[in-house]
Amino acid sequence: MAEITVIVPVYKVENYIRRCIDSILCQSFADFELILVDDGSPDKCPEICDSYAEKDARIRVIHQKNGGAASARNSGLDSAEGKWLAFVDSDDWIHPDYLKLLHDTAVKMDADVVAGRYKLVNAEGSKDHTPEIPLLSKEDLEDYWVNDRIGAVVPWGKLYLRELFEGLRYPVGRTAEDEYVTYKVLFGCKNLVVLENILYFYYVNTGSVSRNNYVQRLPDILEAFKLHEAFFKDSPWKKVYRLETEYYAASWSDAIWITKNNKDKESKRQTKEFRRELKQYLKEHKAMIPVAKRKDIYISAYPQHELFIRGYGLLKRMIKHE
Repeated sequence: MAEITVIVPVYKVENYIRRCIDSILCQSFADFELILVDDGSPDKCPEICDSYAEKDARIRVIHQKNGGAASARNSGLDSAEGKWLAFVDSDDWIHPDYLKLLHDTAVKMDADVVAGRYKLVNAEGSKDHTPEIPLLSKEDLEDYWVNDRIGAVVPWGKLYLRELFEGLRYPVGRTAEDEYVTYKVLFGCKNLVVLENILYFYYVNTGSVSRNNYVQRLPDILEAFKLHEAFFKDSPWKKVYRLETEYYAASWSDAIWITKNNKDKESKRQTKEFRRELKQYLKEHKAMIPVAKRKDIYISAYPQHELFIRGYGLLKRMIKHE
């Protein structure tokens, strides 16, 4: 049985999947199994995955009907045999020492989650493939979440003890599925260690998500933040609770900025509803949102008072610097 299971959901990435798989197969840590979950991909991905499996016994391919990233990750989790888990997105790639540094650190530091840093890259790729040694961060779990929330909430870029996912699966049919699971895993672990090494390379596909797509995803995003708020409200992680409250309000605000410039009847209805919800939320949670973050959020909720809000902020800054 392999020490680590690497799970890669695969869907419509025939131009990138080889780069991803190759980066995994050339790892300096060899005791792993690679599960490629073909999520009903309509391109050449199924054939590409099968061809790799024929050449390397460490690879297993799961072919399934398209169900989304959550369904694909769940299939990988259900089939995983390793003591440890790692997720890699199929258009990304990893440093040659990715598994070794994360695993060595987990064993040495008695950690059940080890995270590395990541780098956003474009189609030109990255040359940051020089040998590295572990660079331990001094951040604790709460600081890690607050200082790098994006890196914390995504499943990739980390090594997990597999037992942390017992009883946990990604919600199929939801967007922003990471928001429903990762916080339970991280804040349920006994010891998290963060490395400062850049070990994961995230490919930025600028055409993948549209502005209107955010509005469509909004119900799932807001539900996730509501769950976060309930989870952290009475917890010892007060900085995280404040951040999640801010993100909840900012999500309404972002949706308003997207819909308010559209003139169609449905967009106007959405904008009105979003403002009503945001106003209600601000009445109850205003004190939890940092003052520096309130301005744009309040302008979204009360556009008729924009001049006053901006002018008040300017006046406060002028008085402060007198």
